[in-house]
Amino acid sequence: MTLALGPADVSRFRTVISRRMGLHFEDDKLDDLADILRERLEANGRDRPEAYARLVQGALRAQMERDWLIQLGGILALVEEARLRRPL
Repeated sequence: MTLALGPADVSRFRTVISRRMGLHFEDDKLDDLADILRERLEANGRDRPEAYARLVQGALRAQMERDWLIQLGGILALVEEARLRRPL
């Protein structure tokens, strides 16, 4: 069974990936984007596009937070290393 998507579903998904991933889809590519959304919904056993858009948004936010923490950890490790190498 093919999941029917409305224009609002595709628009919501386009907004999420544009804001969170920096990927932009022009209006003439919305059919392709709808196909991708439909495939992802089916692959993840979901039937509510708005819930999937929230899931994607949350996953991307979590990834950004992880990346930020990794970067902060690297900075703190450099500071600690520099402190330990300082002559007394």
